[in-house]
Amino acid sequence: MLKRNSIIAIVFFLSIACSQDKKEFHYKSQDEITGGFSDFKLDLESTGKLKLSIKLANNESNNEAGGLISFKERIISGNWSYNDNKINYSLFQTQSFIDSIANEMGINKKIKLLTFSKKLDTAFIYEIPCIKIIQSKN
Repeated sequence: MLKRNSIIAIVFFLSIACSQDKKEFHYKSQDEITGGFSDFKLDLESTGKLKLSIKLANNESNNEAGGLISFKERIISGNWSYNDNKINYSLFQTQSFIDSIANEMGINKKIKLLTFSKKLDTAFIYEIPCIKIIQSKN
């Protein structure tokens, strides 16, 4: 019984240690690149969950006083893993949903939604660079 408890304790310790070592990545677009008319934010959480937020400007009206712009947000979720200095991911949304976002943005549907630089310091959303950001943990 003591041997079994020791094995359980070791497995428990290793599972906690491994879960705490899981990497986390956060990326954000910059206004200099998007002109402030779109915004991309990618969060790769330590839980293995992926969340991509795409905000697109919608020009609702134009008059002498200027234009009225609203934003609509599209959320894409999935899972991700980190192996051999490479990020692998799978998305929960259908290809037709992802194609519809590309269409709204005026982007060729053949362009891949999400890629990463070799150093993993930049994520590319439809080839638009999003820079890795540092977030403090509370």
